[in-house]
Amino acid sequence: MSVHRPLRLQVGRTLIELMIAITIGLMITAGVISIYGANRQTYRAGADVQRMQAAGQLALDRLAYQLRMAGYGQISSSDFWLVGNPSNFAGEALRVCSGGFANPVALPVDATPACNNDPQRPDALRVAYVVNGAAAGSGDNRDCLGVEVPEVGGRREARNRFYIAVSNGVPTLMCAGNSAGAGGLVAAPLVANVEDLQIRLRVGDPFSRTEQIVDPQATSGWTAAQ
Repeated sequence: MSVHRPLRLQVGRTLIELMIAITIGLMITAGVISIYGANRQTYRAGADVQRMQAAGQLALDRLAYQLRMAGYGQISSSDFWLVGNPSNFAGEALRVCSGGFANPVALPVDATPACNNDPQRPDALRVAYVVNGAAAGSGDNRDCLGVEVPEVGGRREARNRFYIAVSNGVPTLMCAGNSAGAGGLVAAPLVANVEDLQIRLRVGDPFSRTEQIVDPQATSGWTAAQ
């Protein structure tokens, strides 16, 4: 005697259940993409800040070295405590222009650069000092662009001009050295993404030892910067 059992019904998912599952999956995917995009944007912003800080620090390091060298010269007298200028450096060791130079690459190299005197624009500075009169090819007798400083009157005197200008579409710390080209002094970029340069001078009285911070536009005693 055989017993016939009814076939078990095949049960599947309805169309509504599939649509609900797809919708939930899309919502989860959209959330994941949104979180990924926010994290990527945060990473880019942090990376941009790091690049700007690195560029700023590099620019400050370059300028700090030049400022320490301002007015440097070799001692020309054994009685250096009796003479007003004991070294072989002569002239202005430092000049700062409020608002930048009217023409950063103007010739001649030893001329006093004209200033814009515009406080809304980046400042600029020129630093002068005597470099080592070593043989040609030495790194001690070169300007800020790595070009050998020519010997004039028995000494090599570097005059480097630093200013902000647009190079390759971005604001850049530029340097004009001692070499003359077709349109003036040869200039080249030093540090990119430097948007502004504001300089304040600390002026002191050697007798009272009092100091004050002044704007470059209000300063005239540049020969005292030695």
